[in-house]
Amino acid sequence: MRFRAAQRWAVATDSQLKISYHGGPLAKATLSSGLSHLIRRAPMQGDRGPDADCQMKTTQRATMLGEQIQANWALLLYGSAQEQGHEIAELARSRIGESLRVVWIQKVQRNAQNRSDTRWSDAILVDHRGEFARAWQVGRQAYILLRPDGHVAWRSFLPDKDALLAWLDCVFDLGHVAKTPTA
Repeated sequence: MRFRAAQRWAVATDSQLKISYHGGPLAKATLSSGLSHLIRRAPMQGDRGPDADCQMKTTQRATMLGEQIQANWALLLYGSAQEQGHEIAELARSRIGESLRVVWIQKVQRNAQNRSDTRWSDAILVDHRGEFARAWQVGRQAYILLRPDGHVAWRSFLPDKDALLAWLDCVFDLGHVAKTPTA
């Protein structure tokens, strides 16, 4: 335990921050997710989602991503594709219900706030230091659904409504909206 690498491994293991559910019933790996994970080393389905320092858009108050999500289902929308983000959010809300928090994370602070932003998102954050982009390896845009336990449920770099709907339909009993999925 005198070596730093052994100490880091022990802390990560004891804190359970490295637990992943890759290949489990809620995190079926696809060819594209596997390639993306190898190329970008990005958190994918089954991985615990990293926290990141951000700012509230309206007040510029410092906040953490985890503070905005808490123990809820969360849909993280990264980038500036407002129309696609709104459609993805509505689709997720149609299956998950009110327990979903939609958090739009913008790359840079824009001067004018569009009032429609706040009608469909629960929080608008600014990745003012680029911590979210680095931790999540998002590129230009990303659509990420987090489970209440903080693990990635679904992720896409494109607004792939069909893939999200397939995941949601597979996990949720359509007769009981917002039912917690069973493993």
